[in-house]
Amino acid sequence: MTAIDANAESSTLPGHYYLSGVMEMGAELLLQADGTFKAGVEYGSASGMANGKWYVEDDVVTLESQASTQPAEALAFEEPGEISLAQLEENATHYPDERAGVWRDHYLLEMRHARLREAPKVQPGFVYFQFDHGVSGPLPLEAGIPARLWLPYDPQKTIRKIGFSALKDTAPKQWLEVSPDTRLFSFNWKKPKLQSIVVDTPQEDKLADAQRFLPEDEQGRIQNHYLIELFHYDPIPAPPIKPVDVYWQFADGSTQQQSWTDSSQARLTQPYTGASPLQKLGLRTHGSAEEIQWFDVAPDTRLLKVQWQAEHGPGELAAMFEDLQLQVEPNCLAVSGWSDRACFRRR
Repeated sequence: MTAIDANAESSTLPGHYYLSGVMEMGAELLLQADGTFKAGVEYGSASGMANGKWYVEDDVVTLESQASTQPAEALAFEEPGEISLAQLEENATHYPDERAGVWRDHYLLEMRHARLREAPKVQPGFVYFQFDHGVSGPLPLEAGIPARLWLPYDPQKTIRKIGFSALKDTAPKQWLEVSPDTRLFSFNWKKPKLQSIVVDTPQEDKLADAQRFLPEDEQGRIQNHYLIELFHYDPIPAPPIKPVDVYWQFADGSTQQQSWTDSSQARLTQPYTGASPLQKLGLRTHGSAEEIQWFDVAPDTRLLKVQWQAEHGPGELAAMFEDLQLQVEPNCLAVSGWSDRACFRRR
């Protein structure tokens, strides 16, 4: 057996690994020196094969499976989120929305691929603030989804910029300018492959708007605090799909049908006439023998948001290797989520 250094570099990791610690499951993983991998898994009568690229960073091996060019056989749809016209109009008074010219005379259906990349090991952990008098920090974020920090508000100080770092003693590589009258800052972040953490320009809410969104027990606290929220957001590109039949069923019994054919097409519309409200939304893969999946719709809804993802058949396990992260430990590439002892080892 060749030992694996727990602080391994990519040159020490290539080799043939076998899964241990998972009952009734067999799997192999071949990490090749050119940065590619091959993998296979069997569980009962089900099996799967995968290949793609791998890299190591911060003692974590990440497998990047080669994207399939074949459309998913089936899709899984979540219950739609619904927003009324009144809510849309209210939000538009606070935030510019290019959809405003559409929803006033159309129903909108937004299709969102639900899969996100797992948050990496290295994450923003500390916040720095630049005020008109100088820099304050680092202050630790409270871990969670989202990570948060409450900072006392001082009317004698004017906030100018906010920065984040993964380590307490490391200054931010990126500073983001913010409005001085903002109280709630909502940031999205991600860590591109082998690059530094990137934080997007925040959504900013003044005191009155922040109080609209926060739960009742926090509405008083925001009066004399800033609140910083940090969300990990790194969506996985949507795979190709087979056409999906979309059914708009109205209260008068009439039904309009459309076809959703491209996973990169995020929005469908249906004219709003006011004659009869939308009552149900139906979805079904075109040509499928399955029944239409119907969702009830509230009478005042104007925007529906449906999250979806590819549904893998019972005999297809290759998806287990998609964006899989393996923690480098002594003589082990540990897998989280398969079992408490799941580990790929060299023989």
